[in-house]
Amino acid sequence: MNAYLPSIYQPFVRGSHTATQYEQKVANRKNDKPLTPSDIVSLSRPLLAAKAAYMLRNGQKPVMPWVIAMGASDWLDGTTARIIDKILPDSGWGCTAHGADNDIYADAAALLEICTGALSAPNVSIYGKLAVTAILAQEGYKFAWALNTNRHYINIVAKRRSILTKLAYANIIDEIPTIPEKIPIPSATQGKSAMADKFTAVALAVATNDLPQGKMRTGCGLAAVAFAAVGTWNGEMVRRTEYESHANDIIQSHINSFTEESTLLRAT
Repeated sequence: MNAYLPSIYQPFVRGSHTATQYEQKVANRKNDKPLTPSDIVSLSRPLLAAKAAYMLRNGQKPVMPWVIAMGASDWLDGTTARIIDKILPDSGWGCTAHGADNDIYADAAALLEICTGALSAPNVSIYGKLAVTAILAQEGYKFAWALNTNRHYINIVAKRRSILTKLAYANIIDEIPTIPEKIPIPSATQGKSAMADKFTAVALAVATNDLPQGKMRTGCGLAAVAFAAVGTWNGEMVRRTEYESHANDIIQSHINSFTEESTLLRAT
């Protein structure tokens, strides 16, 4: 049974990868530059959101141009990376192993900033505030889950690295395998479309700040609630069915490896 709600963005979203593919990508992209043009575009998104949130809290208009620029940056970062890869393949300045992660972090930070601003904005309608409240709740819960899960992963990986170092020092293993610094979470088309729905809901909520009282403002508010419902429901579903299950599997695999390696070290 498919528990996801239909999204208008689903047919246009692509580019999923598994956790194993992520680990391979990290291991194979040794030439990646730490800061690329697409990273700068991604980092601009929270800054644009902060400006929009400030304007919302102070009842200023229009805010939509800043939200449009924020949305454009979400498209531009990936496009910039792909163009650079075509012009300068394997240069490390285009698509990088950390680029997708930066995009996710930028999206989450921008959403939290602008939703917080809209919630305290004097000119955002009640429907707009209802929409951003739902998004804030789901994104906040996801953020807390990600922090706790990654903390657990870092702890077990640190213990495993310690055992692997001792095994290598004792010449029991030839080399220490590469282990990602943070937990590799797969991307999913449902997650990407859910984020697009949430950004649309935020844009419609912000529109109620700029529009005068009337049917159009009410319509934007109701549409914001609808998009927020789809985005938050699908976002939580993909977190449970995709991200959480993969994270638990990865952590358990490191626990199993740690147990086996500890037994091997004690036997020497």
